[in-house]
Amino acid sequence: MRSGKRVCVVAALVCVTWSSKGLADEYDRLAEPSPPLPVEMVVTHEWYGPETLLFDAGAGLLFLGARPASGGLESALNSVGSVAFLFGPFGVHLAHHRTGAAFASLGLRIALPVIGFGIGIRSADCELDDPNRGTFSGDCRIDETPAFRGALIGAAVASAIDNGALTHETIRTPRAPLGTGGVAPGLVLKNGGARLTLRATF
Repeated sequence: MRSGKRVCVVAALVCVTWSSKGLADEYDRLAEPSPPLPVEMVVTHEWYGPETLLFDAGAGLLFLGARPASGGLESALNSVGSVAFLFGPFGVHLAHHRTGAAFASLGLRIALPVIGFGIGIRSADCELDDPNRGTFSGDCRIDETPAFRGALIGAAVASAIDNGALTHETIRTPRAPLGTGGVAPGLVLKNGGARLTLRATF
């Protein structure tokens, strides 16, 4: 009889231990933080062309200002204009974290004016006036030759491609979470009386 009671007690202890272990495991499972919900991203496309156009406009004004100038002032204006034309948009693209677009812009702004210059110089009408002095006539002056106009056309094409095709960026931002509804009871005391209120949001 006693052995039967011992068996029952042992069985009860085993059941209690097993159930308590199961409850502990369930508690641990419920206590674990739930995985975060996936965040929905909103994709927008923006054009920042005005920022690069600002440098192109500044470079153009510097080049125009160098035309009537001479000597050191002319060289300085042309140098600053060239730097603004080449590296201004390059820096704008880098500021928008678009390294590929930055180097594509720089490549276009170097290659197309050089190509335009080469095409223009082939159509220049140059005649050697004095072989001994090496003087030329016709449109061989650097500010009059078709080579210079070809370089300007190449620069304009590079600027158009850059500002039209390379200055578009994709921005991803998390969508704002929707507000959750709720019910909030309240108590208003007025004129010696009390009134219960119930405020709900959806």
